[in-house]
Amino acid sequence: MKTSAISPTSRKKASARKSIGTRSATERPSLPMVPPVLGYLVLGDTPDDAARWLAMARRVETSTNLVAASEHEAREIISTCNTLIVVRADDNGNYDDVGYMAYRLLPSGEEPAETVYLAEFAVAPEFRGRGFGTQALQALIDTLHRQGIPRCTLMTHPENTGALGLYHKLGFAETGRRDDNYENSGTPRIELLKLIAGT
Repeated sequence: MKTSAISPTSRKKASARKSIGTRSATERPSLPMVPPVLGYLVLGDTPDDAARWLAMARRVETSTNLVAASEHEAREIISTCNTLIVVRADDNGNYDDVGYMAYRLLPSGEEPAETVYLAEFAVAPEFRGRGFGTQALQALIDTLHRQGIPRCTLMTHPENTGALGLYHKLGFAETGRRDDNYENSGTPRIELLKLIAGT
């Protein structure tokens, strides 16, 4: 299976999106090679990739982490975000899907500076507590730094203590709370923001 570092490219299909840089595949930034070694499978808007996204999403879904429930919703995420499956290689050269992330550059005017919104990010239960989430999110932050994107924002459930601990560790600060039936789930969300130094 071919994997790549986090891709800063955009898909022309999504009218509301703006490209995060214009690097070719050979110019994409490489990930730091420290344990655990991760790679990233960039998904396309196809039934097979939507099925792979759903399979991973259903492994991580909980009452505090709601995910796409259908192929249509999965393909909507894939078509509007840079969408990745986080994979790891074991000592025998085999790959495991350990998590996923989806992010997009917010339209100009929505934020005071260029901002990436991390729409989806989760690690499968059997791989939590082993550094995979930290490395994957740090790789995204490093990519945004190289691309000159100064802000990354996200929302999470207030009871998702594991995720909140990770976000705080990597420098995300709470900026507000939404109690407005987020995505019709009947649950609130905490808003967090990371200001990326040196951009």
